[in-house]
Amino acid sequence: MPGAGEEQIQGVGLSPLERALSHLLTIAPHLTPDRLAENVREVAALLGGRDTVLLLVDLAQHELLPVGDEAGTRAQPVEGSAAGAAFRDEATVTEPVDGGIRRWIPILDSAERVGVLGTTTDVTDASDATDATDDRAIEARWVLLAGLLGELVVTKSRYGDALSTARRTKPVTLTAELRWSLLPPLTFSSPDVLVSGILEPAYDIAGDAFDYSVGEPIVHVGLFDAMGHGLEASLMANLAIGSYRNSRREGADLATTVRSADRVIQLQFGDSRFVTGQLATLDHHSGVLEAVNAGHPWPMVFHSDGTRTELACARCLPLGLGSEPGERVTTQLRPGDVILFHTDGVSEARSASGAFFGTERLYDLVGALLAARTRPPEILRIVLSVVIEHEPELRDDATLLLLGWRLGHEALPPATRILSPDQRARERGDPAPDATMAAPPQGAPPPAAARHRQRTGTPFQK
Repeated sequence: MPGAGEEQIQGVGLSPLERALSHLLTIAPHLTPDRLAENVREVAALLGGRDTVLLLVDLAQHELLPVGDEAGTRAQPVEGSAAGAAFRDEATVTEPVDGGIRRWIPILDSAERVGVLGTTTDVTDASDATDATDDRAIEARWVLLAGLLGELVVTKSRYGDALSTARRTKPVTLTAELRWSLLPPLTFSSPDVLVSGILEPAYDIAGDAFDYSVGEPIVHVGLFDAMGHGLEASLMANLAIGSYRNSRREGADLATTVRSADRVIQLQFGDSRFVTGQLATLDHHSGVLEAVNAGHPWPMVFHSDGTRTELACARCLPLGLGSEPGERVTTQLRPGDVILFHTDGVSEARSASGAFFGTERLYDLVGALLAARTRPPEILRIVLSVVIEHEPELRDDATLLLLGWRLGHEALPPATRILSPDQRARERGDPAPDATMAAPPQGAPPPAAARHRQRTGTPFQK
């Protein structure tokens, strides 16, 4: 006979979690994007959740927007709300409410931040009497559900427009529509490699783009900035990405990849148009990185001891102007290294008085946030928010990309670590199975201080 909270389905006893996941997987093949939110509420009820809401982050990562016909549900700001805290920190946030606990669980597609699931449960969570007193077991159930939900949000977005339009707070230009349709997931993370990117203006992006591919053992990353800020710039960037992917998938080396992109841009747009770019490959088994810089600002390597150095790159002209990389240039990374790539729209953002944002300010801010253990995609969101405070109406596209090597389990979203056997072993005090990023240097600011500095410009109080 099934135990408490179980039911017999085709002779198999299912727990509440198994029932919820089974139901969602059963309906997924024929589920339209428009009906995802209502089905999420039904599934959450199987775990004892009520007043359940599905919130997706908008393109600019400023608000968490309700999906579906959620009467009385308001958008939640990413800054200044419990739902926003779950999104920013990639960890479950709880708060007491009348008759229960309000849970905000981050919705992740692998490591990409998609949104937040909100639900209210009884304090004792009577849906499973066998472990109702174990809050970590309760949290793990909701994390598992949110993980499956993240995959569904992304895959179902390809079958209709409801989920895509739900993430917009204002009209998207044609150039931005082209860009978002071409971008890869914004973040990937594993103990060995991290890739995370962001771009602005999210609703009007044109000439900036990035792409990456994670393989065994090679990771490819590419950052591009087409001249101008109109449809032609967007089309040039699209062509650069298409050529980059084609060469990469044909097994071409970086020099050949650069030559191919240079040739096709020149053929299609003439010799007076160009695309700047940075291309790199990382062997994430050995930590050997090769890079080519075609007219971009120089990448910066942040080391886990708090120091930083410029990344050595082969140089060449921008794509479309006769790019010909010189000799291969490689760098042996150290465990815990994080490389920052960026377009000139970041460092050249201007204040009302004409002052540039500058590379030193950019590097200081990124270094402080890394030392404060801020989540990598959150670092990028904070940095671009500071850039936009400096120049509220960006004159140029601004793009950032982080590439990290051997950051250890700290690279993984905190919400998912609760499911990891290695995490449970560490909580028991067992030795860590692999290296993680070194401790921050003495005196490094805590997250709150880092946020204070980036918002106010005042020094850290130690």
